[in-house]
Amino acid sequence: MDRERQRTRRALVELVNIPNLDSGWVGPAQDFLQKYEPMRPDSAMPDAEVAEFGKQLYEVWQAVLNRDRFELEQANARLNGLLAAGDPIQGEGPALSADLKRAKFIYKPRTFLQKLELELLWSARSLARCPECGNCFIKRHSRDKYCGSECSGRARNKSQKILMQKRRRHAKRHRS
Repeated sequence: MDRERQRTRRALVELVNIPNLDSGWVGPAQDFLQKYEPMRPDSAMPDAEVAEFGKQLYEVWQAVLNRDRFELEQANARLNGLLAAGDPIQGEGPALSADLKRAKFIYKPRTFLQKLELELLWSARSLARCPECGNCFIKRHSRDKYCGSECSGRARNKSQKILMQKRRRHAKRHRS
């Protein structure tokens, strides 16, 4: 995987983990903009767009995880609207075009937002939610369950604590 795609994946994960519009989203949205780039060039309110599109992509992510047919149809419609043809005055075409010679589709994202959307589509089977902290993440391996070593270590410590409590109770019963 090339560096640009890795960067886009990291940005997608950070974007969907930005708090929703009801809570403290301003600081994380501004941090996102400093680290990456605006969703669309010439945006009047780039931090608000980060929060809004983050919420929309989070809902698409949830639809993929839930695998609910109705939610998936809504998510498809949302993505189709965002990937639709651009401004014809500026000569922007669609983000997707056909190449009949090679029998392939060519992806030409015009904005950072479209790059993120395409990454969400390409990574659909790798999307996950950490059971320990609740953050969204993209699995590196199909068996990944936690977003990182900190969460997996915390979960392992919890399960070991429960196991040792059971063993102590069992040992106590058999001693008496």
